[in-house]
Amino acid sequence: MAFPRHVENLKFVVNQGITHLVTLTAGKKPPVDGIARLRWTEIPIEEFGNPTVEQIKTFIDVCKRSDKNGEVIGIHCRQGRGRSGVMLASYLVHFHRFLPDQAMNVIRMIRPGSLDFEEHEEAVGKYFEYLTESNPLRFGVSGDVMEEFIEAAKEATKNAL
Repeated sequence: MAFPRHVENLKFVVNQGITHLVTLTAGKKPPVDGIARLRWTEIPIEEFGNPTVEQIKTFIDVCKRSDKNGEVIGIHCRQGRGRSGVMLASYLVHFHRFLPDQAMNVIRMIRPGSLDFEEHEEAVGKYFEYLTESNPLRFGVSGDVMEEFIEAAKEATKNAL
């Protein structure tokens, strides 16, 4: 999602079921103070910068903890396409065993304009390399599974709007 500049934006996010907001903008905090039922984490990445493997690992750890705590994560950068897209594609690679290209294609279908720089693709690729070096599991999903995932994501997005 794009940067939530106003308290009203954050109230909307909470009303959609988000209970944990992850900010990827460096030095720019959304107005989260005083928003009940919203936990906040910052993973600062410079504007037009790409997440490092360490920053992606931090995001994945936040996702794991949030899942254990029953939290629903919302993630944002400035426009909700570059840094957020890298993190979301990396999430699909990590938790759903997508290949990088598969994960990026899903994100691009859900949020057109995402991952539009070669550096974004490289960041997801580096995270995939990290995963396959440290844990050589089978990656890749069938076209049928991918289509089901895309349809479910589209439906969830449509229902949230």
